[in-house]
Amino acid sequence: MNRPLPWGVVFCLGVFACAPVYKTVYELDPPSSAAGLQCVGQCRQLESACRDRGLTEYRLCQARAEADAERRFAEYRIARIEAGKEIKKGIGDFDRSYRCQRGANDKICEADYRACFASCGGRVTPYTYCARNCAPEQ
Repeated sequence: MNRPLPWGVVFCLGVFACAPVYKTVYELDPPSSAAGLQCVGQCRQLESACRDRGLTEYRLCQARAEADAERRFAEYRIARIEAGKEIKKGIGDFDRSYRCQRGANDKICEADYRACFASCGGRVTPYTYCARNCAPEQ
């Protein structure tokens, strides 16, 4: 049975679909001392290691999802064959790799880098702006 959505639901969807979207960018002013600049170099290395860990986690997730799909498909095939039924699904029907998110921890790595950068004597200045569905300026 198809029922139309209640007006309240339609209104809420419309409001959120049209709500402004804000983004924040950061201006990084490096420290002036040689020691501060060397410290920032270490921050970059830590950020790079953080991103590498994230990529490794993503690849491991993909490999686990692929192995799981193969196992589940094999179980499905055996059960269908034993039951004398047609095999209607393929391995893709068991793929859950979409759950793996590439770059999922990039925001954490970036935030840690900014904190490290500031602890080295650098200045971090955030700028937030409306990126989409902005109200017209008056």
